[in-house]
Amino acid sequence: MTSIFLIIAFSVYTYTNIKNLVNDQEAVAHTNDVLYNLEEILSEIREAENSQRGYLLSLNDKFLADYWG
Repeated sequence: MTSIFLIIAFSVYTYTNIKNLVNDQEAVAHTNDVLYNLEEILSEIREAENSQRGYLLSLNDKFLADYWG
């Protein structure tokens, strides 16, 4: 009887740990997605700043061409 109880307890413990592991992995994947998206946004901001700087230094409209649709 004790061995059956131990098997059931161990099974519940294992199931709980696997469920927590899957949840943690999903959270890490979500965090990685957010970080990737933030890096893309920062890249766009840097590009816009560089274009603005180029235009202000040269008054050449080619630096603004990407933002005029």
